[in-house]
Amino acid sequence: MMRIILFLGLLCFGQAEAQVMSKMLWKSVDQCYQEAKQGAIDAEAPEEVANVAQYDAKNGYLTVSGSWPTCGCGCEATAAAFKDSKGKYTIMKYEYWDCTANRFGLFSSEKLKDVMPKGFGYTSFTTDNKTVETKGNSFFYLYADIPQKGTDLKIELKQFPVGLYAKSEDILAYNTNNAKGLYQETYILENIIERINKDEELNLILKGDFEELSAPLLAVIQKNIGPKEAFKTKNELIKAFELLQDYYRTYNQLKYTKMTLGWNRKAARFYIKSRDTSPEKKTFLVYLKSTPFFNPGC
Repeated sequence: MMRIILFLGLLCFGQAEAQVMSKMLWKSVDQCYQEAKQGAIDAEAPEEVANVAQYDAKNGYLTVSGSWPTCGCGCEATAAAFKDSKGKYTIMKYEYWDCTANRFGLFSSEKLKDVMPKGFGYTSFTTDNKTVETKGNSFFYLYADIPQKGTDLKIELKQFPVGLYAKSEDILAYNTNNAKGLYQETYILENIIERINKDEELNLILKGDFEELSAPLLAVIQKNIGPKEAFKTKNELIKAFELLQDYYRTYNQLKYTKMTLGWNRKAARFYIKSRDTSPEKKTFLVYLKSTPFFNPGC
């Protein structure tokens, strides 16, 4: 009889734990889930509602995705539960929204600084602890491959699209919370960069020697400087290119772009298990030509 009572007690406890975990997972992805579900209904595809979410209760894993008719926009959110030695769950989630380019990144049910490796930040990906002064701007965020099985969290350092700036104490921000997009200025910068063919032209812009630029490039620049233009003064445009140079310098300092994080149940936080992938070396111009620019959808 005692064994039966003990078994039933453990069963009830296990069910209660599972319910807590399930509630936390669904809460973490609820916004994307509701939008995706409504999108299927609005698209008159009710059969797709059942496919919006894939829940693996055994492994504590939930992923939701979908789109809606307006502009073909959509979202995807994947979350997993990580259990510590005291039975408490931490939810880790990666979320991305199409057409809302300032909403993506790594999120957690706890403060990220409390569950990521101690001292984790931009310098975790560099060769030393030196950094670049970026005036409070974060240039990088984390992409995460949320595991369905196991507890290894694979992360990748990715650059924010140029023109999307997040404020943070570190050059690395986990997500786009506190991020602000500058659409008009970014569009003009991208347009100017498309017309730059030599690194020397970049140096001339940074030095303010616009008169030495090629006629077509100078014409585009002059067209976009003025009281009613994206850049009110010549100096504003120079400062924009100086910020791009800061982007480039932070990129050049990277030794790694990918890591695998292990989960320490006792400490209830991750630790760096391995690092890999060195970024490709590029000139400033090649870097600018290949870097993403902020371009939100409708």
